[in-house]
Amino acid sequence: MNRLPQELVAEIVKWLKRRDLFVLVRVSRQTSFHAAEALWTRPQLVSRAQLACFLRAASGVRVGVGAVEGIIDGVGEREVGVQPEPADSALARRSANTPNEPTRVLTFAYAKMIRKMSLQDYNKRQPLLDSEFTALLRCAPENVEKLSLGSCAALTSSSLQLIHVHCPRIQSLDLSNLLNALDSAALATISEFLGPTLTSLNLSHNPNLTTQDVEVLAFNCRNSMLKRLWIDGCFQIHDPAIEAIVKHCSHLTELYMSGLRSLTSKAIASILGVAGFQATTNNHSPYFSDYTAPESRHLRHLKDLNLSSCLNISAGVVVNLANTNTKIDSFRSITLSQIPQLDSLTVHRLVSTSPFLKNLTLTHCPSLTDMAMEAVSTLGKTLQFLHLGNCMSLTDTGIILIAKTCVKLKFLDLANLSITDASTDHISKHLTRLRRLSVVKCRNLTPLTLYHFHRIAPSLQRLHLSYCFQFTLPPLIGLMERAVDLAYLTLTGCTAILSSCESLVSTWSKAAPDAFTEAQRAVFCVLSGSGLLEFRRFVWALRQYDGATAAGGGGSGGGGVGRDEGAVFCGVTGDEVIGGGGFKEVWGAIGDSQPSALVMEDLERCWRVTQEIPLAAESNHSPFRSTSSGASSTGTTSS
Repeated sequence: MNRLPQELVAEIVKWLKRRDLFVLVRVSRQTSFHAAEALWTRPQLVSRAQLACFLRAASGVRVGVGAVEGIIDGVGEREVGVQPEPADSALARRSANTPNEPTRVLTFAYAKMIRKMSLQDYNKRQPLLDSEFTALLRCAPENVEKLSLGSCAALTSSSLQLIHVHCPRIQSLDLSNLLNALDSAALATISEFLGPTLTSLNLSHNPNLTTQDVEVLAFNCRNSMLKRLWIDGCFQIHDPAIEAIVKHCSHLTELYMSGLRSLTSKAIASILGVAGFQATTNNHSPYFSDYTAPESRHLRHLKDLNLSSCLNISAGVVVNLANTNTKIDSFRSITLSQIPQLDSLTVHRLVSTSPFLKNLTLTHCPSLTDMAMEAVSTLGKTLQFLHLGNCMSLTDTGIILIAKTCVKLKFLDLANLSITDASTDHISKHLTRLRRLSVVKCRNLTPLTLYHFHRIAPSLQRLHLSYCFQFTLPPLIGLMERAVDLAYLTLTGCTAILSSCESLVSTWSKAAPDAFTEAQRAVFCVLSGSGLLEFRRFVWALRQYDGATAAGGGGSGGGGVGRDEGAVFCGVTGDEVIGGGGFKEVWGAIGDSQPSALVMEDLERCWRVTQEIPLAAESNHSPFRSTSSGASSTGTTSS
């Protein structure tokens, strides 16, 4: 290892897991340096004890024995790369020191390895005070590139003005939700000294931020490479602030302005490069008298634009953009959610001017109809993410058209739409690359939809089925068998499923939020991680027992999954043999823990239910047909 070039060792270390890095720090000085550098790049600070240890380790050469313990994930000094002295020198030095104050010399300058520092997790447990933050800044090296102070509202303006003094090379700065801490003086100082180096700045949800503050910020960043800017929820920002951003920050690629209710179409016109806008009114709708195309558009690199809840935006600005024959080829993502006046014609004009959109969000726009979906369908294979939740005027016609044309969709949100099983049938036939799908509150969907989802189950990673009251357990079991990559599943409010398997809520679901009532907690079911794995074991045990019964106790057979297939399905390795002795024997073959009494009751209840309704649908047959008498006598299913 020591013979390898330094650059190659550094590249190898980047791909190692944290537990491997903890071992690598003990191998040699060369590997210890690279491993410690990887561990110290982004220290995790979540408690005052860890903060005190970090300050001792980062501020001086000599530290106590436990100085660095717990800085990174609660591990000890050796694991984070703090190496002790050789025995002879340590012994000589210890004799000269006080016996009660053993010390160690740091092998490396660990503070200089830090590149990213996030204090949001620390602030969630206890408020980050000015004194603590100031001490951190004094110990922080000059090469810190990313600093996150989101929601650290206990800080003051004076401490924020010290950031540029101690961290002059910051490229990404998060100052969101600081409330009264971020004032005009602090923002002006930060932008004046850090403006040339900043590439990302988050100022969201700072109510004291004014139009003048943003104008000063934009002017100070006029020669910078600022690419990402968040000003969501800053209610005092008006049109002149946006015009200043467009004028000076020409390299912006992402601009997030959700909730800026004071903005008008004039500001949006400056972003889109529409010339000749006049804020006159005709029947309460702004229009344009000059249709001359702009000579150049300042934000020509803009890829991501978020205008959610900008209620004063008129459709006229987009209509005029289309009339000028302007093409915005750079746009890749547009968010226009919660804009009631957004209509289908506006969407049609917007799509025609942005032919390379990959992500389109139109949630909570009640005026959209199937005509808008006809326009969206022209994006074809380019579109990958589509959010249509709560657009309640949409019908099966529009969704089927999307499914047939936008065949490369990876994310589809259809929450609270009046669609039927016809839409999900076409979705499962054409959208074979779908990874995330939401049909929350689509109350017209029947269990047949779950059988449709069997076709796309292998590609699904997140599936939201909450409040679909007609869904039942048997088709869900068949879906779980096929969805081997599923990592997140929501079943909140699916009363037919939850009543059939009580363990879903009581044992495997994540904890409900504290603000929920008792009635809401009773139907809350979100499965991920270990909870989803236990549900997989439940499904596999159910099917293996069904197969063992069909084969007379001779292992997996019948309609069950095979042994190797089941091992992959449940994340279990080994060559376990499934017998026909009962559910406990089946469960024991796929895990060390024994099922609880409630799980046993659910297994027996679900097994009886699956004899009445088959787990999987066959072509040209109804999935709700009854099993034959011979199959019932042997306990098999018609899958």
